[in-house]
Amino acid sequence: MGIKGLTDRGADFPEIGRIRKGGEVEEGSRKPGPDLDYFRVVFVDEEKYMADRLLEIAGPAPKELPILLPFNRVEDVWDAWIEGYTAGGLVYRSNGNGPAEVAAGETGVVFWRDPLSGDTLVKNGLALRDLSLPDGTQVKAGKPVHCVARDGHAVGQYEGADGNRHELLATPTGRLKVMVRGLKRFAYLMLVTGSQHDIANISAQLAGLEIVQHEARLPGLAGIPLVLRRRPKEISVPRKIDGKVKRVRMVKSLISIEADPEWAEAKYLAMMEAATPTIVEGHFVELPEQAGPHPDWETGEAPAAEGSPEPTGEPTAKTAKPQPSGRPLPAGEPTAGQRSFTAAQVEALLKWGITTDKTAAARILGRSPWADLSRSMKRSEVEAWCRAYGRAIAGGTPEDAAADAATKEIAELAGGTSATD
Repeated sequence: MGIKGLTDRGADFPEIGRIRKGGEVEEGSRKPGPDLDYFRVVFVDEEKYMADRLLEIAGPAPKELPILLPFNRVEDVWDAWIEGYTAGGLVYRSNGNGPAEVAAGETGVVFWRDPLSGDTLVKNGLALRDLSLPDGTQVKAGKPVHCVARDGHAVGQYEGADGNRHELLATPTGRLKVMVRGLKRFAYLMLVTGSQHDIANISAQLAGLEIVQHEARLPGLAGIPLVLRRRPKEISVPRKIDGKVKRVRMVKSLISIEADPEWAEAKYLAMMEAATPTIVEGHFVELPEQAGPHPDWETGEAPAAEGSPEPTGEPTAKTAKPQPSGRPLPAGEPTAGQRSFTAAQVEALLKWGITTDKTAAARILGRSPWADLSRSMKRSEVEAWCRAYGRAIAGGTPEDAAADAATKEIAELAGGTSATD
């Protein structure tokens, strides 16, 4: 048995430091440090010796860091909130949802406490007492609270080092867990950014990588060799000019995540091969009527009992039109007995995207291990057979030899237990 709230927090590794975009903050100042065009990596005290190893990997002012992500799912390595902090810790956290989204049943503020009194106002997305929000909205206890920070409202006041009270604003904050390749540690550095542009970039790029892995039927993000980069880009930022807030264009060094070039090249070639149908050249012979009982490869039903009557009438999805009598076969073409696949198998190749043409599907099946219907068809095996056959043909191997080589290859890939044996 586990302890709720202690043993059910999910998988994690130790955090050994932070990756920051800006310089150090002046002592006693609440203003951020100067913007840098490289990464500033700060290790926790017990891990400061790792700084020398990082220096060897990335240099003294790294604009790129070779990284891996520690977990497969985006939500396990990346999160972003609108947050406000004081020296005493977290004061406000919200996902940015406004009144309309909250009225529709979504969560807005997930945590909020008064920085002066320390009283918790919102917990787990619900108001703990009746609240009067800075925008004038009244919220009853037990109800969700919409985000006020997104519209520029302060989320409380704090007492500064000068003894005066100051308004506390909440701003976007994103955190990304990364493992630096070369440190050889199952421990992560936390990248922290307060840039809306960075948050949008990172979210979109991680989503793109996740889709690529999903389409390739691979587990997820963990282990992909990536590069974390700083890149200059001109963006629009607010600035106070003559007492008014105006937007101006400035060059900022933003964060980007890109796959390592070698991995990207291999993935690109695999995607191209998977997306390109393999079309086997040859002659087309009209499909014969299937002969005798056979296992139904599509539905898994048992074969019909021996002596069952043959289908009559027009051809069905599983009974192809018979070969016209007296029509000679082209030289070297498989005989009707060898070409006893069905129309349903042809349709399967079209459905699976192996080819978009029935003639090409018939050519593939004519020399494949599935022509006699004694073996079950698996999409992965058919795709692998077609790729192997195509490579052999491209290398000048005769068709029969290419078909035999492809059959042996998929049998070996299946560990000798392939349905093609």
